[in-house]
Amino acid sequence: MVKENERSGSFHQAREYGNLAQICVENSETTYLVRRLQGVYLSLGVRIGVLNKCTDLIKNFRFEIIKTYLLGCRRGHVFSST
Repeated sequence: MVKENERSGSFHQAREYGNLAQICVENSETTYLVRRLQGVYLSLGVRIGVLNKCTDLIKNFRFEIIKTYLLGCRRGHVFSST
């Protein structure tokens, strides 16, 4: 069953930028990716602690984890920033 928030523009935007994360990591463009994440995910309401965690994951080339993590945040499962 498709949840209401999965039909929203925010969900699809999060998925799109999760895919962007994969592309950027594969091309070693982490600086560009971090800049994009700062603008996009903060505008979607992702907390700064979550963003910092994602930055750590980016640097360790864990783009699948990043995508899962951010999509989880958009679904309301916001993880602790500590």
